Amino acid sequence: MRLFSILISLAILYSCGNNKPNNYGKSWSKIEQTDSIQYLGGDGSNIKEAVIVKNAKTEIDGMNALFNWIQERHGLKFVEWKMKGRSESKNESNIPIENYTIIDEATNKEYTYFFNTTDFRGKTGE
Repeated sequence: MRLFSILISLAILYSCGNNKPNNYGKSWSKIEQTDSIQYLGGDGSNIKEAVIVKNAKTEIDGMNALFNWIQERHGLKFVEWKMKGRSESKNESNIPIENYTIIDEATNKEYTYFFNTTDFRGKTGE
């Protein structure tokens, strides 16, 4: 009877295992993006120097590109930095600018970056 209980327990444990790939690592590695992405404009340090994300095929591609831009400067999201907040403002030409504030995990210092996302905003890829 004891052997039977052990075998049943092992079978249950084995069946709970999941060898399917997951997307958990996406936040800790370079996010997939298309090769056509371009970063134009400024260095993102203020509204006048907003980074312009161009040539994203969809809004998701554009957002991936935006976070890759931040990761190129601060390392892996959720490991070396985390999001504090997002807001929106407009530049002097009345173009919407998205503002992302992050916190560097090592120094606890905040950085805010400005992005012009009008090129991909609302794109569905259809």
